[in-house]
Amino acid sequence: MFVNKRIGIERWAFGYLAACLLVVVGAALFREYPFVNHDVAFNLVTGRQIVSGVPFYVDWMDNNPPSIYLISAMVSWLAGANAHLEIMLYSALFLGCAGLGIQGCSRSLRQEGREDLRAVVLWAQLFVALSASISISEFGQREALFFLLFLPHLVNRIWLEDAQESWRFRLLLLGFLAAMKPQFVLLLGWVEICGAVINRQVPWRAWLVFMAGGLLPIGILFVLNPASAAEFFTVIVPFHFSDGAKVYDASWSEVPHRIGWVSIALIVSGVLALFYAIWARVFGEKERWLLGGVLVGSILVVAQQGRLYAYHFILPAGMAALVLALVMARAWKNQAGAHRLLGGFALGILVLNFLSLVRIEWLQSPPVETAMNEELDGHERVLFVSTSVLHVYGYFYSGIVPVGPWAVHFVLPALQKEPDLAVRAWRLREYGEFMRPHLEKAQPTAVVFSANNQALAPFRSHTFPATYTLLADHLPLDGYSGRFVDLAGTWVIMEWE
Repeated sequence: MFVNKRIGIERWAFGYLAACLLVVVGAALFREYPFVNHDVAFNLVTGRQIVSGVPFYVDWMDNNPPSIYLISAMVSWLAGANAHLEIMLYSALFLGCAGLGIQGCSRSLRQEGREDLRAVVLWAQLFVALSASISISEFGQREALFFLLFLPHLVNRIWLEDAQESWRFRLLLLGFLAAMKPQFVLLLGWVEICGAVINRQVPWRAWLVFMAGGLLPIGILFVLNPASAAEFFTVIVPFHFSDGAKVYDASWSEVPHRIGWVSIALIVSGVLALFYAIWARVFGEKERWLLGGVLVGSILVVAQQGRLYAYHFILPAGMAALVLALVMARAWKNQAGAHRLLGGFALGILVLNFLSLVRIEWLQSPPVETAMNEELDGHERVLFVSTSVLHVYGYFYSGIVPVGPWAVHFVLPALQKEPDLAVRAWRLREYGEFMRPHLEKAQPTAVVFSANNQALAPFRSHTFPATYTLLADHLPLDGYSGRFVDLAGTWVIMEWE
């Protein structure tokens, strides 16, 4: 489609991924604060906590399933909790998954004589590999990691007569990755159920392997610490059905700003191409139900999550890229012209994506939150009270050890949605009582309140005494004195006297 056939489609793709990895590794070697996505940094810090023996979901909580944290723990263990080495290893792992997916798809399609699909599928894989459809700043997100290994499975289910039945390791890995988010399980379940209905055959062995992969992270968590597994089911799972999990709902009017008009145009074009393919009977039965179902389902998943973050659109954008390329390759009467147009567009996007990677890795200034390293010089154990994950930059690059209980205090924004002031005050006191034993156990030398987020409005104040009084009334902060720090927003640092 857009490569020199004499070079070979896989070699070209692997060369592109290798060049991207060199850019990331070079920045990690030579820059003091190399770029890393905030969620990736947060996952790696959580991985450090697990490696150091902190009971996850007990003394250090987050509201996501354990799969991504166990992957990050492996990276942190190999890197010795060195931030620069962690970035290099995680990037290698991420791009390695992209290469594994490309190799699996291309080999299977070549063996089955489906050369007409190889370039189309490769385009969608490379498109998502660096999140070019959204923003290079989302490099390494769970949505992209899942898509890169989900797509080969989807390709096999649609076009290759389920040839992957014997690839148990890959099915196990895909089940493990699907467990990163419940929404991924729904998409995988749609593909499996539709495939079973159309084929009139239930692939029980494959489903058992998927379930084993999905349960594997819970099993590993139980082996590491039985209390962690128990807390996951008694605290984290119920949290997802509570008000605390729904406090970041965003407006669809914010989407163009978050993901850009190019991404919106791509997703809309993909949906229109799907409708055209169904109307013109360009797609067969499996393609209609599986490709169409996953594309529409991935859009519904974005709507269901409600937050409308840029990385949530990686799945629908990747599927839209695949559907659009497939329809163009089949429906355009001038096949040569269609391939040239699609190839030129694909090559242009990938070149721009590579240049964006170079820019952000080598030219972008470090996040302003890294200035917290200097503000907290001399502190080793710090409790961060923040409703935003961005505070992770305050300790990811340093030797500061963050202490629990909550890694991100999702419980606080729910206070803002409570109209009854008396109930709000009661819930704030309840939060303080919950925090008290954790503060006494952790004994942090500093407590940092980050008010760079409207959701932390209960702690926002233009005057320090009012803020301190509110905090002191509900948290055991006797012996701490406070000061303001003006960075990305208002930070209140309480230090042990």
